[in-house]
Amino acid sequence: MGAYEIVAVLRPDLDEEGLGAALDRVTQRIVEHGGATTAVERWGKRKLAYPIKKHRDGYYTLFVFTLASDRIGPLRQMLGLQEELLRFAFSTHHPKPTPAAAAAAPAQATPPPPPVSGPTPGTAGGRPPGPAETPHV
Repeated sequence: MGAYEIVAVLRPDLDEEGLGAALDRVTQRIVEHGGATTAVERWGKRKLAYPIKKHRDGYYTLFVFTLASDRIGPLRQMLGLQEELLRFAFSTHHPKPTPAAAAAAPAQATPPPPPVSGPTPGTAGGRPPGPAETPHV
């Protein structure tokens, strides 16, 4: 079973009760297809970039769930029949790295090499050539 996520845009004319019922129906469809919901995040009402089914706004929601890969097609087809959903997109879920893991990663990296001391090639004593040091032609 793989981890997936759905970002869904629901109709803006739903009240709080209707929105909750629509989210429950999506969760129920996931469970009916053999999956398990891990998280549901309400992102709130936002303006759409272009009208979808004559709506300029929509409620954005993120569903994170586990499901067998062969059940994604039937779930997508079932969700397409729900009138409350204006749009939805499936993708594989890639969780954010935890802060402890992110802090440990740089500590294990190799330190940068020490600065080179001495004159840099093409310069006299580590400084760029001045007018007295330019070659005469």
